[in-house]
Amino acid sequence: MFHTAIFDMDGTLLNSMIYWNQSGLEVLEELGVSRETATMFDMMNMSATELINHLSQTHQVQIDKDELLHRWVSKMSDHYRHDVQVKPEVIELLQYYQRHGVRMAVATGTPAIMARPVLEHLGILSYFEFVLSEDLVGKSKRHPDIYLETMRRLGGELSTTVVFEDALHAATTAKAAGFYVVGVADPVSEKAADTMHALCDRYIHSFREMFEE
Repeated sequence: MFHTAIFDMDGTLLNSMIYWNQSGLEVLEELGVSRETATMFDMMNMSATELINHLSQTHQVQIDKDELLHRWVSKMSDHYRHDVQVKPEVIELLQYYQRHGVRMAVATGTPAIMARPVLEHLGILSYFEFVLSEDLVGKSKRHPDIYLETMRRLGGELSTTVVFEDALHAATTAKAAGFYVVGVADPVSEKAADTMHALCDRYIHSFREMFEE
C-alpha cells in the first residue's frame, strides 16, 4: 500500500481533456489560426508559452499570450461549470485510500484559480490535503519540481508515493524522478497508450483496477 498519492487533474481525475482540446482549437481559430494548422501539433503536450512559440517559429503565426490565455480560460471555465465530470471509479478509489490512511494531493497544470473550484464543484476537493499547480510552482511538468514539492508537503518518500498521470510528457517526468507511476487511459491521449503502457509501472483503464486485484 502506498502512503502518499499524487493525482493529476485533467484527463486523470476528470474527463476534461476533450474540452481543453476543443476550446483550444476554437480559440486558435478565433485568433486567426486555421484548424488545419492548429491540428498539426499536440497542444495538450504544450504549455501556453510553448504553444505560442511553436506557432511563431513553425507557422509564422503571431499570437498575444495574454489574449490566448484569457479566451482559453474563459471557455474552459464554462465547461468546468457545465460539462466536466469526475471519471468513473475515481471517488471509490479516493474513499479507499482515505480509509487506509493514504495522504493525497493534486498536482495539476491547470491554474490554481480554476482547479480548486472545479474539484469543489464536483465534490472531491475534500479528499485532498491541497492542490498544487504549475503556476504556483513556476515550472511545467516537463520538470519534476511539482511532484517533488507535492511529495514533500505530504511528508512522503519516493518509495511509497504513487503518481497518477494521463499525459505522456508528465508521466515521463515523474518516472524519471523515481516515482511509481500509474498511467491513466484517456481518449485524448489514446495515441500514446502503447508508449504509456511501456513507460509506466502500471497502465489502467479503470481506477477500480487499483483496489480490486
